Amino acid sequence: RGVTNLTVVGNRITSGVSTAGRSLRGLYLAQTAGDFLVDKNHIYLNDTKTGGKIGIQLENISCLGSNPGYVTNNMIGCTGTGVADLPSGMKPCGIWIDSSSSIINVVYNTVRIECGTVAASATFSENSYAFFTGATVNNIHVMNNIFSNFLKGYAYYVTELTTVTLSNFNAYYAESEHPFYWKQVKASLAELQAANSDDANSVVDQPFFISNEDLHLVMINFVTLAQYTTEVTDDIDGTIRSQIPAPTIGAHEMSVCTHDLAVIEILSPTVPGDTNFRYPDKMPPNIEGDSVWVKARFFNNGRSLENGVQWYAYLEGYESITRTPNRNLGTFNPSQMKIDSVLMPTELGIINRQKIHVVLTAGANECSPEDNDRVGDVFLAPAYD
Repeated sequence: RGVTNLTVVGNRITSGVSTAGRSLRGLYLAQTAGDFLVDKNHIYLNDTKTGGKIGIQLENISCLGSNPGYVTNNMIGCTGTGVADLPSGMKPCGIWIDSSSSIINVVYNTVRIECGTVAASATFSENSYAFFTGATVNNIHVMNNIFSNFLKGYAYYVTELTTVTLSNFNAYYAESEHPFYWKQVKASLAELQAANSDDANSVVDQPFFISNEDLHLVMINFVTLAQYTTEVTDDIDGTIRSQIPAPTIGAHEMSVCTHDLAVIEILSPTVPGDTNFRYPDKMPPNIEGDSVWVKARFFNNGRSLENGVQWYAYLEGYESITRTPNRNLGTFNPSQMKIDSVLMPTELGIINRQKIHVVLTAGANECSPEDNDRVGDVFLAPAYD
């Protein structure tokens, strides 16, 4: 607060709280003057308490037209809970800009929000935001960002018509019937475009990340969809942004290679939000000693057709006991997605939260071989408790 010429670059912030109702911020920046740069920060806020989490919060950041502020190449993940009756400044959010902040360029950020108490609700809730601007903000430019909300909140929330003066080439995703707010609730990208006369090159699509914390992309659906800008020429890792044909939306500049198969998502098993099971009305989905169905999603990011693709699954630390037989996925065309399942054995004595691996065995991966081994979580309830 109250700093002239503020630069916040290259920080890794991982945190959570231990007290219900306590809010948490990754970066809180206020009342600055002069140069302003927030770049290449990796922020992950995660706990099971009811306070709101905000990745980057800006208040009274006043920049000049000849010297705008920049919020660029940041990865922000917020997971956990949060309640709808929190004060607005405590509600879960990725990037929050308020209190007369002005002339700030928000470019090439990746935000993933999964906070709130409405995960199972079929109704809309205003509980969380991937991106938020308040009523007194002005001259904010928003371009080349991924704003994703994996619960029932907003991907993009702009309070007044004049707060954001440029909005385009963004990727939005929200598991909500009303993912946008531009002075009023907007149910679709088309409604947002009609309201702001902008976002002509923005898209709505689900991002696939390495994990909730590591927001590097594992699928090429945002490659070449950004607009090149000379103001930001590299990504969060220092990789040079592609000019031809175009860069990747978000903080991670992803390349397309000849051979690039990936496990992009483990669909099941998952860890229940509440593991306090009881008989007979709240039984666990997976029990110690029982076989577990493993279901995963695969994608060919490469330019080449791949043949003889196989995969298997196992529990970390118990591979010799739990490894499944190889499953044959057959032929994979470029940009093809497949979903497959296999039954994984377990044994008595393997209980509670465990790490599960889904591994591709065939096909070279020139760009990111780590995408051939995806790690998730499973909870095996004790058979006798």
